Amino acid sequence: MPSLTSRGRATTLVGLVTIVALGAFETLAVATAMPAVAADLDGLRFYGLTFAATIAASVVSMVAAGPLTDRRGPAVVLLGGVGLFAAGLLVAGSAPTIGAFLAGRVLQGLGSGAYIVAVYVVVARTYDHAERPRVFAWFSAAWVVPALVGPAVAGLIVEHAGWRWVYWGVAVVLVPAVLMVAPSLRRDGGPTGTPGPVDPEDRRRVVLAVVAACGVGALHLAAGSSGAGAVVLGVVGAAAVLLTVAAILPAGTFRAARGIPTAVGINALTSTAFLTAESVLPLLLVTHHGLSAATAGLALTFAAVGWSSASWFRGHNPFDVGAVGFLRAGALALVIGIGGAATLTIPAVPSAVGMAAWAVTGIGMGLTSPTLSVLVLDLAEPGRQGAAASALQTGNAVVAAPALAVVGAAVWMLRDAGTWGFVVVFALATACAAAAFVLAPRAAAGPGPDLDGGPGDGPPGDYAPSAATPSA
Repeated sequence: MPSLTSRGRATTLVGLVTIVALGAFETLAVATAMPAVAADLDGLRFYGLTFAATIAASVVSMVAAGPLTDRRGPAVVLLGGVGLFAAGLLVAGSAPTIGAFLAGRVLQGLGSGAYIVAVYVVVARTYDHAERPRVFAWFSAAWVVPALVGPAVAGLIVEHAGWRWVYWGVAVVLVPAVLMVAPSLRRDGGPTGTPGPVDPEDRRRVVLAVVAACGVGALHLAAGSSGAGAVVLGVVGAAAVLLTVAAILPAGTFRAARGIPTAVGINALTSTAFLTAESVLPLLLVTHHGLSAATAGLALTFAAVGWSSASWFRGHNPFDVGAVGFLRAGALALVIGIGGAATLTIPAVPSAVGMAAWAVTGIGMGLTSPTLSVLVLDLAEPGRQGAAASALQTGNAVVAAPALAVVGAAVWMLRDAGTWGFVVVFALATACAAAAFVLAPRAAAGPGPDLDGGPGDGPPGDYAPSAATPSA
């Protein structure tokens, strides 16, 4: 049970939300700052690598952070992750060359991948079952403000203070955020038991994560390149991911074993559906419907508001809906929203129709994302929340990130085929969301599996919280 006072839990929540919001701002703002960075550091040819390096590095730290958090507690991983993230911001902001800037971006990826896993464990230890949906609703809300104003604020900072302050400013604000979380870390930040030796299997998974990270990076570089080199990068990257992903994720993920493996799979499917469709929607609105970039961006704003609103509804759960109900409703909303947005491939369809439909996809993500976060923590065995949170985040990185690279390449290859490239992307996204709908009942089943091996199957039947963890 949580050991902090209500005031202490509230202060911890503010700190955690601030950390999540700053990470969101940095993620969204870097795209605005990068043209200035590339011009100042003569790094245009490394433009794609600055994004791929961060994503790839986060895969490694997510995999490593899970068992480390369970062995040593979330305090050391959260503080270490935030420290690495802040160091990366300072290095990138002070970089005299593009090589130094890339080093800073790698540190940011290592730090963000580690601290997000630790944040989940802090939530599991600090808040009870009834409180967790509301906490994750706040995390969703923490992305809304950066999504609305982040690029504009970053643009003003770049214009009036210089691009370096985009990185330095976030590093400065991280300090009070960590101080607010400190009381929780002092009470519940240690290991759940006596730290044991490092499991050789954990070492093997980290090595495989390095290979997968290189594959993810190669795929993103290939998507932004052309010629024979791009083909080689794409093939090597795809092979690296495909050969390692099954060993990195929980056993049974690819055969939809009940409980955590299916929850991890659904999270990857819904994220892939949303992100791949979102990546092409503004381009479709600009190139085939004549909208300005700013107007097309409103569709993303509508989705962000829908996501946050649905997360708030999920957190309060006024109709006492179960996990399967939320997952199916969210997946269905994704199917409807993506299908509605896909109608924009027909030039006669008004832009407003697709933009309104895209808000529905935000609602779908707002229902599924916090539900899966809460469910995975509930299903995890005591002292294994770190491994569960690591699996959830790693699934996104090793599935959605490569999918985005493939989508970018597909749109480029079909650029002369009218809207057919967009049709292919929307069809794939819809298929992912539909698969999530079908698999939903297998996610809310317990108990959780051995996250590093074993059959991964719990007994049949829907997961039902015990009396000690009342329904949200």
